[in-house]
Amino acid sequence: MNTEPTTLVLPSDLLAAVDRVIQEGHARSRDELVESALRRRLAELRRSALDAEFRQMANDVDYQREVHQILQEFAQADCETVHEEPGPDASDRR
Repeated sequence: MNTEPTTLVLPSDLLAAVDRVIQEGHARSRDELVESALRRRLAELRRSALDAEFRQMANDVDYQREVHQILQEFAQADCETVHEEPGPDASDRR
């Protein structure tokens, strides 16, 4: 993985907390802890964006109509499958 050096300006109390976490063995370095925290936060933001899209879909009339139509088609296909008579090789499927 490519890395690039950067500089962060943090409140002293936060930096002290980071150093305590490292001393307690929960992280190997400041870099590792900051990277881990940033990755977690970015994943949260991606999940929130996806959740927002799904909420929007719930209010989209056209999308809901299409979903309803698809569900009806699947229900009809399921019903037809249940009512089909078994073929000559049906016993071989056990």
